[in-house]
Amino acid sequence: MSASSTRLAGKMSKKPVDRREYRALVGASLPHVIRNNSENEHYTRLLESLDSKPNPTPAEKELAELLTALIENFEEQHYALKRAMPRESLTELTTRCASSAVSIIPMRLPSAS
Repeated sequence: MSASSTRLAGKMSKKPVDRREYRALVGASLPHVIRNNSENEHYTRLLESLDSKPNPTPAEKELAELLTALIENFEEQHYALKRAMPRESLTELTTRCASSAVSIIPMRLPSAS
């Protein structure tokens, strides 16, 4: 973490992070590696509350960036989509949607000649 700038949504802010405020925010939320869904939901709610602030401070932006990294890490490990071949994907979709492959394939209408 840089004391002179913060990075949020790919943009650099020139406002310095108030170390005291950041320390208080981190002390209140105690962010750590997310290990289960309950912790993930807790940090997601905290991030949403920070994101809903109309004018977050640089310290709040820094904490939001940390929470985003922790949440993304957990979700990539636990909710990542597995690679599948097109046929496997279609089979899974038709099974889950309780429909047949015929209803998914567009029908060609005879041309009006």
